Amino acid sequence: MSATFTGMAYELFIPMAIAAIVIIPFLPRYAPTFVRAANS
Repeated sequence: MSATFTGMAYELFIPMAIAAIVIIPFLPRYAPTFVRAANS
């Protein structure tokens, strides 16, 4: 069970880490849009 769970965790973690590395640099550019949409 633990080995399967660890494998699943890595399968989920690696794409999420890659996505975070790709998305984080764009956040400052798009943050005002999200704030404006949330406030409206």
